[in-house]
Formats: sequence, structure tokens, C-alpha cells
Amino acid sequence: PPPPPPPHFFLSIRRPPRATHGVSSAASDVYKRQLLRIDEVRGESDPDNSSAKRIGDLTLDQDALIVSWRGERLDLSGTEFRMLAKLVRVPGHAVSYDTLMNATMQSLVTNNTINTHMRNIRKKFEKIDQEFACIKSEYGFGYRWSA
Repeated sequence: PPPPPPPHFFLSIRRPPRATHGVSSAASDVYKRQLLRIDEVRGESDPDNSSAKRIGDLTLDQDALIVSWRGERLDLSGTEFRMLAKLVRVPGHAVSYDTLMNATMQSLVTNNTINTHMRNIRKKFEKIDQEFACIKSEYGFGYRWSA
């Protein structure tokens, strides 16, 4: 039988009180959680067991949470990674704001929040490729990945 999968760990970071200015004390106890496999913590990876998906010049590895564009790695937050993964799941198809909101795994997400995340994702791609234009806005609906 195959060996069991590596264990998972939850790492938490508590936001300092000054970072929550203007937010109720109940909301200030928000923890940022990221599920990590033990091999990710060690910095190891198994190229034979890769879950990397290639979409044109984009490579997205769901297991390692790594994104690269034209061979260069992008530094995306967990939220940005999940949103991009939803966006490229079916290239060419529009993804609604609601679907992208669910991908953030956050509460109190608005269309403006999604727009801000998408703007940040675009900027990160544009640092590598000034001609990057694969993320298209679908006015009033959401976004589309167009390679």
C-alpha cells in the first residue's frame, strides 16, 4: 500500500491591536490560518507527485501553493492564490463575484474587496510581464482568465 500522506499543521498569526484600529474588540481576535503540509514547512517537494497545472504561460501548483508566470515565481497571498485558482479553473469562462468571494474564505467581502485583490494580482503579474493582460473584468459580474 502507498505511504500515508504527510500530516498537516495549522499556523496562526494574531494581528496586533493597532492593526485593527476602528474594529470592535471581538473582530480584533481574528486569526490568519494557513494549512501547510509538513513537506512545505521543510521546503521539500516531490516533482513526481506534482499537482501543477499549466495554462499557457501560467503554472499553478495547488499542493505547494506556488504560482509562476513564464517560469518566474509570483509571491501571492493565500487569498490571492485561491482567487487565481478559481479564475483559471476553466480558462475563458467568466467567474462571478460570488464565486470569488467564496474563494477568499473571509467574511464581509464586497465587490470592491475583490476588485482590490484582482488589482494586486495584476500588479504582481505586471512586475514580471509589462504586457500581461490575461485577467479581464466582466462589468457587473466578475472576472475572466483569457490566455
